[in-house]
Amino acid sequence: MKLINYEQFGRDWVGRFMSCYPQLETTRRKLIEAARIKSISAEKLTVWFENLQCVIKTENIILINLCNMDESGFAMGDIEASQCIINAMI
Repeated sequence: MKLINYEQFGRDWVGRFMSCYPQLETTRRKLIEAARIKSISAEKLTVWFENLQCVIKTENIILINLCNMDESGFAMGDIEASQCIINAMI
């Protein structure tokens, strides 16, 4: 596993992206309980993935046998990031 850090998007990036794809729309996500949102941090996620990597190595887990861990996603930072982009044509 390799941690990749990306540069932050600019303030107007989403608006420019959305204007290029008229089939996309934004919608509000269901609110996740505040305790879950407040409890996550980059450090905690890093530790979690380091622990996962350790388990994969010690248990000799083949990567093709891993499944998606959570369909609900996670939130880092402000609660205000509660919108998602969907394909309105589907």
